[in-house]
Amino acid sequence: MKVIDLSQPLQPEMLVYPGDDPALVTYPRTHKEHGFSSTHLNMGAHTGTHMDAPLHMLEDGPGIDWFDAAHFVGRTAVIDLRDVGQFIGAEELAPANAIVSKAGGLDFLLLRTGWDRFWNSEQYWTDWPELTETAARLLTGLDLRGIGMDTPSPDGLNAAGAHSALFRSGMVVIENLTNLGKLPDEPFTFSCLPLNIARADGAPCRAVAMLKTSPEDDFPTADMPS
Repeated sequence: MKVIDLSQPLQPEMLVYPGDDPALVTYPRTHKEHGFSSTHLNMGAHTGTHMDAPLHMLEDGPGIDWFDAAHFVGRTAVIDLRDVGQFIGAEELAPANAIVSKAGGLDFLLLRTGWDRFWNSEQYWTDWPELTETAARLLTGLDLRGIGMDTPSPDGLNAAGAHSALFRSGMVVIENLTNLGKLPDEPFTFSCLPLNIARADGAPCRAVAMLKTSPEDDFPTADMPS
């Protein structure tokens, strides 16, 4: 089995979504002074590679801890949107239906825009590729558990239309992914387990792709319970 890390690292002085509190990663205990090392995190739940639950936008929506852990692991494919531009509409997402149908059904769809090349720069947080609300509604018709992307959000800055459309269908959203260009064209197993934070509308997650390298490889597929 081959595992590909799709997560951005949490690190000191990293940039965050405009308007969010800074992410602080400090090391208050060191081997030299205390005989052991201790790392301290002070950051929002939507920092770095993370998952949004419907509670993020819907007052009565489920939070992260509402879902069983198995919900966050499933059969997944990537759609290449690098040539689309800033606005991803229903026409640009039309191939998604064929991708899901050919796979016989998917749990997650990852949107590759290539925007992660600007990670931790000011440009990353400006005019990133975003979904139109119509495109988001198209995705809700594919019977997915969620979508992931290599951008800060499915919406533009301070917008919420795409988020809300996805959340109303019960989907989760994984943001700030990376390395989507290393993934195969055929479906693979995707794991995006978030921290199990009570009543949280989002949480950091370590997202990975698990690829079979031999017939003996055995790990979760789309037959897992929703």
